[in-house]
Amino acid sequence: MALRKQFILAASVMVALMMIGSSTSQMDDLDLTVLSRKARYALFPDSSTMGLYLAVAVPLEDASYDVSVSWNFEATYQLPSNYTELILPFVLASASRSERQFNRRSAYRIVEKRFKSYGLKGRECLLRTICEAAESPLLHNGLFGDILHIIFTPSSSADENLHPVYSAAEERGRSGKDCRSSYPRCPVGLLDTIAPFED
Repeated sequence: MALRKQFILAASVMVALMMIGSSTSQMDDLDLTVLSRKARYALFPDSSTMGLYLAVAVPLEDASYDVSVSWNFEATYQLPSNYTELILPFVLASASRSERQFNRRSAYRIVEKRFKSYGLKGRECLLRTICEAAESPLLHNGLFGDILHIIFTPSSSADENLHPVYSAAEERGRSGKDCRSSYPRCPVGLLDTIAPFED
C-alpha cells in the first residue's frame, strides 16, 4: 500500500514538471518586451490642505464651573495636486534665508495682531507683557515657561535690530518698575491670565 502511494506521488511530480517545461518552451516563442515608466508619486486631490494646530488652555479657578481660557495657534498648508507643483527639496530656492526664517520681529507682529483681534492695543500690550516677563522671569515653569521666556525676552537672542521700545520694556521690568502703570492703555497683562504653579 505504501509503495502504491509513493508511485502515485512520483507520477504526479513528473506530470507537473512536464507541464511546467512545456509552458516555458511556449513562452520562449513569444517576443517579450520590457516595459518601463517613470516613478510615480502620490499626490493629493485638488484643494487639499494640511494643518498644524496647537491649543494652550488655562483652567479658571471656579469650583462651580469647568471653564478654561484657551489660545489657539493654527498653520495651514496647501498640498500639491500636480507633479509640477512639487519643488524639491520643498523649499523655495529663490527665497533668501531671511525671507524663510521665523524671527522675533515676525513673532511680535503676530502677537500684536492677536491682541488687536481681542480689541486691545497691540503694541502697548506686547510691551507690557515683555515688561512683566522681565519683572517675573518664567524660567522654572517647564517647557511652556521656557518658550514664553524666549519669546518675551528680547535680550535672549542675538541683536535683531528691533525697535528700542522692546529693550526699554524689558529693562523697565528688570529694574522693578510697575509694568501696569508704565503701560496704562493695556488693561490686561498676558501673564496675568496664567495661574502660578504651586507645590
